[in-house]
Amino acid sequence: MKFLSLAAALALSAALPAILLADAPSPPDEISPAETRPVRRAITPFNNGDRFEGDFQNFLQSGPGTYLFASGDRYDGDFKAGRLEGRGIYTFVNGTRYVGDFRDNKYHGQGTVLFPNGDSYVGQFREGRINGFGLRVWADGERYEGGFRDGSFEGYGRYYFAAGDRYEGEFSDNRRNGRGVYLFANGDRFEGRYRDDRREGRGVYRFAGGGRFEGDFRGGEAVSGREEGGYWLTGQHEPSFRRPELENRDQRPGRIRLVSAPTGK
Repeated sequence: MKFLSLAAALALSAALPAILLADAPSPPDEISPAETRPVRRAITPFNNGDRFEGDFQNFLQSGPGTYLFASGDRYDGDFKAGRLEGRGIYTFVNGTRYVGDFRDNKYHGQGTVLFPNGDSYVGQFREGRINGFGLRVWADGERYEGGFRDGSFEGYGRYYFAAGDRYEGEFSDNRRNGRGVYLFANGDRFEGRYRDDRREGRGVYRFAGGGRFEGDFRGGEAVSGREEGGYWLTGQHEPSFRRPELENRDQRPGRIRLVSAPTGK
């Protein structure tokens, strides 16, 4: 398998960057009923070039709105009490888009990331990180579907290669660890245990022609065993696979600023 680069444009990594909102100014001690009503489609420019268009409630961004960053990034979606809350779309200047749920300024719930090169990720997020079940698809046809923890493969998953090979089994710490089955495009298959991406312990290699090899593996190589049907294990190796890159600090959502709502006078 090739490297799983979730940083094709945005680092969908061990810690998906949080969208930060600055503290809002304190509201006055007494707010009149008129001031508690949302101010519809207020347009608020900032000195740094950012711009907010949307609703306010009690001096905080609330309801639907659009935040345009001087960098070219933008957010379209829901605000609640000055925080990103609900559904929204975050579009990066390079064309990458996150479409999904937000909670307390973080990616949280179900979300989709679309990369300009045709790659995509669809799955679960928790507290700003990729956690839960997800599907990662590359433009060349390779894909992984299964469990994630903090952006890495974890638990049960399936990895499909563009050439037709497939691995099904356990992952831990972003590597094949535990029991798994590797199915080659030519019909061969290996069933056994893995440690850090290598065959380890007892395993069975079945050949498409009908024979098989059963024995012990160390560091990915057969060290002892027996053959049936006149076959011996001869170099049908599994390719390396893509892994999430843990850091890419070049693509970070911008900082969203809060401002008191205009008085309307």
